[in-house]
Amino acid sequence: MNFSLFISRRLNLKPDGRSGRSPGIAIAVAGVAISIAVMIITLATVLGFKHAIEEKVEGFDSQIGITAVDYYGRSTTIDNIDIVSRLVEEACEPELAIISPSGSITGVIKTDNDFAGLSFKSIVDRTPPYNFIFNAIVDGAMPTFTDSASVNQVVISRPTATMLRLSPGDRVWAYFVGEDGVRTRRLTVAAIYNTSFAERDKLLCYVAPSFINNLAGITTGQAMRLEVNGLSLDDITSTRQAVQNKLNDAYSSRIIDRMLNVTDVKQTGAVYFSWLELLDTNVAVIIILMTLIAAFTLVSSLFILILERVRLIGLLKALGATDRQTRMIFIYMAMRIVAAGIVVGNAIALSLVFIQKIYHIIPLDPDAYYLSYVPVSLDPWQWLLVNIGAVAVSWLVLIVPSMIISRISPASTMRYE
Repeated sequence: MNFSLFISRRLNLKPDGRSGRSPGIAIAVAGVAISIAVMIITLATVLGFKHAIEEKVEGFDSQIGITAVDYYGRSTTIDNIDIVSRLVEEACEPELAIISPSGSITGVIKTDNDFAGLSFKSIVDRTPPYNFIFNAIVDGAMPTFTDSASVNQVVISRPTATMLRLSPGDRVWAYFVGEDGVRTRRLTVAAIYNTSFAERDKLLCYVAPSFINNLAGITTGQAMRLEVNGLSLDDITSTRQAVQNKLNDAYSSRIIDRMLNVTDVKQTGAVYFSWLELLDTNVAVIIILMTLIAAFTLVSSLFILILERVRLIGLLKALGATDRQTRMIFIYMAMRIVAAGIVVGNAIALSLVFIQKIYHIIPLDPDAYYLSYVPVSLDPWQWLLVNIGAVAVSWLVLIVPSMIISRISPASTMRYE
């Protein structure tokens, strides 16, 4: 067995002749535990926040959107959507991409006392990105928009319902302006949703695809827009470029008769993704600060261990132990402090993350953060990296301060009090 490890395992962290652990050692354990807990909680909070915001942005915008433009650059309908869908599928990963037609039209909902200008967007089922709208229903029930009985039903947001004083079951008039004048529809409020994304909730309501198609004059084989979803966030940009290149080649080869414009959620929601990227900088600053705190407390604890056992150091040297062997004894002892701090820190962090994930005890202002509570999501690999990194950094931090042992001579320790 390694000599240094053998000796360190038989030495107690508390000073000889005293009961209990020294305050310096207790502070070192607490410092490491707090640093580990703060790092894990920070990573879980930032990751949860990014996932929640990305889900909302993707839910409103779709990951990739395909629209048609005419010779003058004006938006128009996509013809031959079967051909276009096949081209898009060839440019995507078939097993991942979900390609579906979509459409929207601007209108006004009016009650006896007020009105609201909204964008009426078609929605079919729980396929991404609209599954989060289904999960955001707070009153009423989401209708089956593929059913003909649901053609004149509408799902509005809580801010819209509050402003217009509407509840599920209420009937309202909706007005749409087109080339042939103003068209009126009588709609029934089927459900109310709330995503806490006030900027979008105030603007969007959801209706059946057939409702949009009837108003916009969309016929079989046409679509106002094609959407691609089901991709990972890292693949969105490359997939958009591949789809655009594929459709450009198809237009040049006269396979399709109109130029198609391809955008992705990172472009349409650039302001949100730029904001989320700033969080990574905050995480880096917090991790650096916590690492410095843990390093300071560890170095202090190592000096305490050395000062409390100066005579032991002299005795070991007198018996023939090398400076390296003696240094390693105290490094191993300090690593026991690190291990205790890591265990305590993980216990604290994982408990708090679990409680917040289940019970949402820490709230947020939805108007400022787009969320009503602090979301948490812990990546196992990040958690493992924090713990491994803590052990590695602690080991490196302890090497230089331990060199003070080489300056201690056996003779001087006999006079040390």
